[in-house]
Amino acid sequence: MTRTVVIIKFDNNWIYDIAPMARLVSDENKDRARNCKVLWNLDVGFEIEEGAYHHTVNLTTKHTNFSDYAALLAFKSSLRMEPHNILSTNWSSDTHFCSWYGVSCLHQRVVALQLPNLSIQGRIASDIANLTKLAVLDLSSNDLNGNLPSELGFLQLLRLLNVTRNSLDGTIPPNISRCRLLQEFHLSDNMNKGSIPQELGLLSQLRLLRLNDNNLTGKIPSLLGNLPKMEYFYLHENDLEGEIPDEIGDLSKLRLLSFRGNNFTGSIPASIFNISRLQIQQDHWENPVSLSNASKITDLFFTENDLQENIPSEFGKLHDLVWFEFEYNQISGAIPSCLFNISSLEILKWRSTICNASKLENLEVANNSFTGPLPMMLGNLQNNLLENKPGATKLDFLNSLVTSRHLVYLILQSNPLNRIFPESIGNLSSNIRVLAAGEFSIRGSMTKNLGNLSSLIYLGLESNNLVGNVAPSFVGLQNLERLYLTGNKLEGPFPAELCSIGRLGQLLVGENRLSGTVPSCIGNLTELREISIAANSFSSKLPSSFWRLVKLDGLNLSRNLLHGFFPSDVGTLKAMRIMDLSFSKFFGKLSNSIGSLQNLVLLDMSSNAFQGPTPDVFSNLKVLEHLDLSSNALSGVIPNSLELLRDLKYINVSFNNLQGEVPKKGVFANLNYRLLMGNPKL
Repeated sequence: MTRTVVIIKFDNNWIYDIAPMARLVSDENKDRARNCKVLWNLDVGFEIEEGAYHHTVNLTTKHTNFSDYAALLAFKSSLRMEPHNILSTNWSSDTHFCSWYGVSCLHQRVVALQLPNLSIQGRIASDIANLTKLAVLDLSSNDLNGNLPSELGFLQLLRLLNVTRNSLDGTIPPNISRCRLLQEFHLSDNMNKGSIPQELGLLSQLRLLRLNDNNLTGKIPSLLGNLPKMEYFYLHENDLEGEIPDEIGDLSKLRLLSFRGNNFTGSIPASIFNISRLQIQQDHWENPVSLSNASKITDLFFTENDLQENIPSEFGKLHDLVWFEFEYNQISGAIPSCLFNISSLEILKWRSTICNASKLENLEVANNSFTGPLPMMLGNLQNNLLENKPGATKLDFLNSLVTSRHLVYLILQSNPLNRIFPESIGNLSSNIRVLAAGEFSIRGSMTKNLGNLSSLIYLGLESNNLVGNVAPSFVGLQNLERLYLTGNKLEGPFPAELCSIGRLGQLLVGENRLSGTVPSCIGNLTELREISIAANSFSSKLPSSFWRLVKLDGLNLSRNLLHGFFPSDVGTLKAMRIMDLSFSKFFGKLSNSIGSLQNLVLLDMSSNAFQGPTPDVFSNLKVLEHLDLSSNALSGVIPNSLELLRDLKYINVSFNNLQGEVPKKGVFANLNYRLLMGNPKL
């Protein structure tokens, strides 16, 4: 037996425990509700119909709280698209809503709704405010748009609200301030506009506020200084303006304050530096930073800003400083030496000198423009990135590091010092594990003593002006896992000493002047994941042992004089993702074994002397995105099976001897003619 009733009548007469907010929402949506009908069935329950929408409510499955159940259904119905179909299949009336995907309950009431990373589209239904016991709402990393409903303010038990990485484009509802237990509010990476409501200053339990990467305008409300538990405050990449309010200095527990990428004026208020542990991220200040009252600070970060002033000597007053980062700025002038008299300093990322920082473990001073001499008293350090004194021909400041027996990381990269490594570098701490000196303008030959640093796992000397042979002492680097020598002027044969380093996983020696043969001992490097010998003058065949490197996922042999048939053994390199053989002298037919390399993303075999047909097994390379076979002597037709490679975005078969009809689907649908030219019969 069935009977039809309009939904409004059903609302007025049947739902006896509906929450007040649900009644309000129902009244506000009467026009839509009049189009809904309820088909009542005594055997099952009822069915709700609204146009093409159809939902069956099975009353034989008991729902102990109908308002929560109705709120979840309203949220689901507000979605336009749900690509993964999780809610459409899992949120069924056949099961209790507390067992639905993303729903957590306590005493049969919804306390958490967590649906991140589902690519759902639509709006956030205001009905969600009927989940009056909700403590966690996480809808992050979806494609929700519209406003953040002001009705969320009725969720007075809410502790976490996360809607970051969506397409919300409204204003921040002041009513959120009624969620007095809210501890984390994530609204970043949306398109919200308007000003920051001063009412947010009433959220006394708030620990984290992420409003970054929106289109917010106006000033920072001074009432935000009333948040006694605030630890993380992100405002960067908006259009905020005005001065930073002094009241921000009252946030005594603040650990990170990020407001770069705005239009603030003035200087950072001195009151901020009364906070003991603080990371500051900002772009421009018209006035220098005052540190006269900053003696309590233990952590200070000015990383990735656009600071252009000299470093004030007041930094030396930070007697409790433990962690200081000043990387990626445009600071110029001399470094105040008093900074390095701070005995508590453990981590410094900068470009500078150190005197009495006896606890220092990590010093990085890359990517600035400091000038002036470096003190030679660097003896009690553990990690450094420094400059040399004017007129010196060697990196003499490294000599004083010899007594730093606890040195673990030495990071010198991106400092154009144009000096020579001193021999004393081989006498550094036996504990040193990372030596990063890429783009350091090091010149001269490679020091013979580098092999003494037996604990090294990372050696980066790329993009310098090193000349001569690779030092034979490298045989002592038996723990080395990554070796970067690309972009120097090294010459001579392939350094056979490297073949003994069994742990080596990355070997990049491209863009040098190495020549001769690729030694058969290279097959001993069975842990290699990536090797590049590109842009040298190697002129041999590849040794058969090369194909034992079965863990390789990156191979670059391009721009050499390597020659010979390309063997079928290539099929053993099943982990290969990137293979570049271009501008060499390989010849013969393309091996069918290439079809076994099913992880290949890029394959470049251009500018060789390959001939014969294009193997049909190329269609097995299911994740291939880039295929270049140009400038060879290939013949026959282009296999139609290449149309099936859905991820293929680029193919170049120009300047071969191909013929026949060009496939029309897949990557060929909009293929530029220049990628086919030079095949007269095609």
